[in-house]
Amino acid sequence: MNAVVQCVNSTPGLSEFLVHLDCTSYSGEPTHGETVQELAAIVKALWSGRHKSESLHDLKNAMGRRHACFRDSAQQDAHEFLLCLLNSLHEELTDVSRKQMLREQDNDGVPDSRAIKLLQDDSQSSSQSPISNLFGGQYKSTLRCVSCGNQSAKFEAFSHLSVPMPARASQCSLHECIQLFVEGDTISGWTCPECQSSDGATKRLDIRRLPPVLIIHIQRFYNDGAWKKNQSSVLFPLKNLDMSPHLATEDAHQQHHRYHLYGVVNHYGSMDSGHYTAFCRAPNTDRWHKYDDHQVHERSGGSVQSSAGYLLFYSAIDQRL
Repeated sequence: MNAVVQCVNSTPGLSEFLVHLDCTSYSGEPTHGETVQELAAIVKALWSGRHKSESLHDLKNAMGRRHACFRDSAQQDAHEFLLCLLNSLHEELTDVSRKQMLREQDNDGVPDSRAIKLLQDDSQSSSQSPISNLFGGQYKSTLRCVSCGNQSAKFEAFSHLSVPMPARASQCSLHECIQLFVEGDTISGWTCPECQSSDGATKRLDIRRLPPVLIIHIQRFYNDGAWKKNQSSVLFPLKNLDMSPHLATEDAHQQHHRYHLYGVVNHYGSMDSGHYTAFCRAPNTDRWHKYDDHQVHERSGGSVQSSAGYLLFYSAIDQRL
């Protein structure tokens, strides 16, 4: 939790949004969901500089009420926590505008015509929130039957890219991992709707739209009869990550394709025993700091690129929020 929250706190656009977020109405009633309120309180406290450290106890309890896996003190994966946190924030922030509209309707403050339009807008933008606007991208998933070549495609939204690592390589580049991700895999047991063959299909992903903030999860944990961790080193750039080679050709002109790194969640240790830390780049000084629970130390950019990198947080160079 500590490592993930530090990277979230360093996310351009999101930290400013949470710092200035008013979580109570004029009557003192909460205007946002519990997760939003608790995270906003932490971010405001961190930026205020009043204390050397802040407790995540209340946020942990709020997450536990939404997600059963966080209700006790069992060890959990940082990647899973990040996804649950972003999903909770997205759902709570998406629901605010609809609740406000219904509240106004109850008070007869919205004409019928505007109420209908608000409902239509809500239906069309039900998947949009400040979270999806920052982290949301889209790719096209294409299945191709290995027997007859018939293809079927669908568009899917993503909040991060979960990329595999090359097998039996002691060192690889982030671009190699991303290329493996878009090349996809073979889907066994798939039945073709055209020829009815169950010989399977190949799956390919074409990235159509990249978000202002790109999170890349390196798949270090794998199941080979038993869960293990891949300790290989992944070389990732601190500056100028160029994603254009991985975009669908017709979308190579899309808005975001070059990124600077601003946060890393590291995992040290094995599958059975490990520890998480974070590297974050300060937006006002451009200096890197290592966050190890309550301890903070300045670090050089070179120390950020290590074999412990697990979650990478990139911000678009041309980002306009």
